[in-house]
Amino acid sequence: MGGRELLPAAVRYGADSAARGDGQGHVVEARNRRARVQFSFGGVPADRWCELSFALTWADNEKTGGIPDAIRLGFDFQTGDGVSLDLPAVAGLMRGRIDPFSIDVAGPAAPGGKFAQVRVAFRLPADAERVELTVRSWRNTAPFEIATPRLRPLPQPPAEAEVLPASQLLDSEPQWETWGVVPGGGLTVRGQLFCAAPAPDMAFARIVYRDAQGRALPRPYAGTLEAEGVGAFIMLPTDRRVRRFTLRLDPPAGASTVDIGFQARGRSDIRRILPYEVSLDDGLPAATEDDGLVLLGRLAELSAASASDSRGLLAAFVDETALSAAPFVQTDLAGWLAGGLGTVADGRLRLAGHEDWPLPEMLDWQEDPFGCGLWRARYHALGWLLSLPEDGERKSLARAVALALSWQAATPRADVDDEDRYGARTTAIRLEVLLQLLARALKAGLPAGKSAGLLAEIVRHARFVAEALGDNLIGEARERLHAAAALAVVAAALPRLPLAGPWRCMALNHIDWSMIQLFAEPAMPSVGSSHLHFEALAVGLALQGVLAALPDTEGLRRRMALPLGRAIATAVALTDPDGCLAPFGETAGGAEHLPILRDLIARCGRDVMAEPAVAEMLAARASAPRVLDRQAGLVTARHRNGHDWAYFAARFGASDAKGHEDCGSFVYAAKGIRWISDPGGIDVRGDGAPGSYFRSAAAHNILRPLGAAGVSGCGWLAAEVALEGASAFLVDSNVHGTFHYHRRLFLLLDDLSGIAVFDRLTGIEPGVDIAAEGFLHLGPGVAGVLVAANVGLALAGNSRLQIVLQARKGALNGVSFICGQEAGPGGEQGFLSGACGEKEPANVLRYSVSGKSEVTAGVLIATGDAARRRLAECLGDPRLTMQLEMPFGAMA
Repeated sequence: MGGRELLPAAVRYGADSAARGDGQGHVVEARNRRARVQFSFGGVPADRWCELSFALTWADNEKTGGIPDAIRLGFDFQTGDGVSLDLPAVAGLMRGRIDPFSIDVAGPAAPGGKFAQVRVAFRLPADAERVELTVRSWRNTAPFEIATPRLRPLPQPPAEAEVLPASQLLDSEPQWETWGVVPGGGLTVRGQLFCAAPAPDMAFARIVYRDAQGRALPRPYAGTLEAEGVGAFIMLPTDRRVRRFTLRLDPPAGASTVDIGFQARGRSDIRRILPYEVSLDDGLPAATEDDGLVLLGRLAELSAASASDSRGLLAAFVDETALSAAPFVQTDLAGWLAGGLGTVADGRLRLAGHEDWPLPEMLDWQEDPFGCGLWRARYHALGWLLSLPEDGERKSLARAVALALSWQAATPRADVDDEDRYGARTTAIRLEVLLQLLARALKAGLPAGKSAGLLAEIVRHARFVAEALGDNLIGEARERLHAAAALAVVAAALPRLPLAGPWRCMALNHIDWSMIQLFAEPAMPSVGSSHLHFEALAVGLALQGVLAALPDTEGLRRRMALPLGRAIATAVALTDPDGCLAPFGETAGGAEHLPILRDLIARCGRDVMAEPAVAEMLAARASAPRVLDRQAGLVTARHRNGHDWAYFAARFGASDAKGHEDCGSFVYAAKGIRWISDPGGIDVRGDGAPGSYFRSAAAHNILRPLGAAGVSGCGWLAAEVALEGASAFLVDSNVHGTFHYHRRLFLLLDDLSGIAVFDRLTGIEPGVDIAAEGFLHLGPGVAGVLVAANVGLALAGNSRLQIVLQARKGALNGVSFICGQEAGPGGEQGFLSGACGEKEPANVLRYSVSGKSEVTAGVLIATGDAARRRLAECLGDPRLTMQLEMPFGAMA
């Protein structure tokens, strides 16, 4: 590929999709998700950012206008011999369930909008040699046509050593993991190895079965080999660069757990990809889930318990002391949820920031009064049921239990694709709610049948979570951490359940793996949101209390301490003087993060803070006036003068697959006023209803080329320049696709009394006309007014902020303030996101610039004339202009 485009080598069709009659394109039917066209690309260059593009023609009668997932693109990355790579993540794409990775394409931009140019970007994995692209029918209501897709290289960041995400290097010492087994049941482990130098018999897995007291059971074991000094083992295939392996384990009688130690021979460079699949045969047929007593009865058979009625089953499986003392994660974090868990008062439900809703006496669990995905998720999480019996009345508790059981009756089978009901965090909250209702019901002496019904529902949920984790169906590490935390809570609260041991092992291994993926260097991810990472940090800290209640977790807690401490230090550095994170990526909005962090540390994080390295990092980060994290793509600066404070933050790391076009966006506060904000938003599934993230470049403080929508990509720090009383950061990015080179300059005065932000946009093809528009979103309650053709003022109370626009190359064509302008799905102008994702009108400054081959334009933002003059002097400094004008890819 190099600098050339790549065309598919083969095309295949499914479900009556076919080539167009004239051979100039392909038609995908609207029958079902099997209607598709598949393209095979060979000889792709590994470990490079590239752009996929094709023209799309909608039918005249297509009805999915504005829907963000009208059709779906699926990606399967393979080796040269056709082996699919089992990767946990690919930058720019989302984990899929039908296809290994996917990204959605929105429906027609407007009624009658027949033509669209689809452009998506992603980073080809390091070991990929082929790409299988599937263009799949999804929600489209009529057939659509596409032209043959093309792959083109994007401008590349500086080369860095590639390490497979969440991979584990095997060496001559075994790396042990413990998994629980069920009497009479088997365990199947499926994974993938990457071998730098393929050769037969270079890796193996050691096997040790143990009883309930932890004693090793005598060998030989079925299906294993024996060797002196090694014991029982199973060879792993290493004769090709990428090989899958399957371990089918048949535990001997009396086995409670199995230790698996993965090991390489000698110094072989072999990596194991995490997470992998672990399927537990628990001996419970799916049909038993529809009847709670039958399900609990089968569990009793597994544990040889003689109980058969509700009272006996509860006595066999529930230790009320352990249940009442169980630590929780989600309910401890409820205050940070957008709108909390919800409350019921005077027969009205207050949930997810919406107005009170009259709660019907009977619910069918299809209710959706506000058309809001966030409301639906919180509704089905059932956290609001905990507010019903707060007054201690037995009648209110009975109603809460009845509603919880009616939810189960309306949703008898768990479905991993049902995001409203079975999203990872929604399920985790609901599991904790069911546990708390069970504890209250037992304490209040409610009928045993009701408590047994709650217990059966807890088992049903925990089995679903364990299967989703074991089958590796939960794509994001943060969501896996939520799911694993819920499973750990169940194991701590109900240790007598015969499946508690296997669930505990499943939870601990996935907590370990998720922590590696989330909190390994860098401390904040290059893809995603500091808010979502803070959420994962909060879950990780709250988990410390849960792990302390489980046996054999000391090693895991020690391994978690330093990564959590590093993430704490980074979170502290990213907060403004009020203790809030900048609203990049998804955010609940309005949260003061530092108080939450302090509370979690005080309750759960003492072991973390006891690490000397953590205390040292935290002191250094907390006192630093500027923090620059190159890997995460984040820079922050703070300044305090008496009661006045100033703050700047910019995000230039990789953008992701959810439609975020915020690479290079920034926020700025001075005199304690949040002058420049970012709309933020909460990412929920839906069609743009309240609670959605703003899926548009126009919703961020960036410059974008007209007629060339942004793509996933990344920014990278190209240079730093130290000036007298100021500092500058220059960032290059490839988020404008294959048409433009891009560089952004951030200039900060040391006291943050002023900043300047300039963009340089150059056409990759020489001589092209370039037109671009920039945006500057004012904070809540900040007014904007133009006082000259290129000068604006932001006004808040008696304070004002000067905004001066300049074009160093090209011409400014127009400047305007916009507030609350609807321009169709994805085209909103002049809005911020409220605390629960609702749109709130606000002022945004919009400016246009154009030129031939190249434009350079931006804004000076100053609290006064002196700061503006200092910014102008710095912008004229040759040390800065030389770096800004250096050829792309040749900066110091």
